[in-house]
Amino acid sequence: MGHFDRNAWAITVGIRKELVESGKLCPVIDRQYSLSEAADAVGYVGSGQARA
Repeated sequence: MGHFDRNAWAITVGIRKELVESGKLCPVIDRQYSLSEAADAVGYVGSGQARA
């Protein structure tokens, strides 16, 4: 597993928060998965079919 940089993660979250609040980024939820289907959810995102 790769190195986890908390500062970089916090900055990224902060930037996303600002973009959402300003209306420049609009999250889209096109599917829902139960916790037992987590592997399927990750596969869906990795397949490129998830809306970006």
